[in-house]
Amino acid sequence: MHPQAHYINNRTMEVLHGLDGLSAAVAAASPPLDQWRRFIYCEAAADGQLLGQVDHFPGQHSPQDASVSPEPVAHLSQHRLLPLLLQKARQLSAAHGDCADICFSTAVSLVTRTANTQHAQHVQHSQQPQSTQQQLHQTEHSSLHSNHSIHVTVRRTDASGGVEIQEIRCRYLAAADGAHSPVRWVLACHGLPCDQTCCLRHLVIIGQSRGVSHNHGYRFAAVTAWL
Repeated sequence: MHPQAHYINNRTMEVLHGLDGLSAAVAAASPPLDQWRRFIYCEAAADGQLLGQVDHFPGQHSPQDASVSPEPVAHLSQHRLLPLLLQKARQLSAAHGDCADICFSTAVSLVTRTANTQHAQHVQHSQQPQSTQQQLHQTEHSSLHSNHSIHVTVRRTDASGGVEIQEIRCRYLAAADGAHSPVRWVLACHGLPCDQTCCLRHLVIIGQSRGVSHNHGYRFAAVTAWL
């Protein structure tokens, strides 16, 4: 599908703004609003029947609505967004003592979780009648300071095809590797809790920068969807 993961919502742009102002670079790389403000539903790009069109920015001249968010929405395909994210991640890591290790050709093959018995015993011995506020504080504290250790096995493949197995121990594992996340699949296979949401619908979406012609005389610059 092209463009893939092209729509960037307000909340995502707010998060990117917190990454040393990355949202400004994303907004600057996005095409003009007139090229993606409409969804056109049709049978074919050239002479197919026009089923309908929807303007998602009625009355707006820019992708920003200050009443909703200080940041605009954006239209930038994944293959153009990822290089910006990678560049910013490397810059921020270098600025903080090379705190991040960004690995390619690396896959998670196994995830296990073991209890921290020392922490569990401490919690057990300290149990006393608590107020609701104390219970809420303890729940929040436990979520920030997990009583489990996560062990991750990763496979790294070098340019010659050689494979290196690495074991990583951590407190948190973020399965942020896409809609069809292999990490979430590994978690589910080993009985660990994860959020698996089913697909709601399928669309084929193509961005048109030079417009779409129809035998009804319409011509739009838009995002075209075939159902």
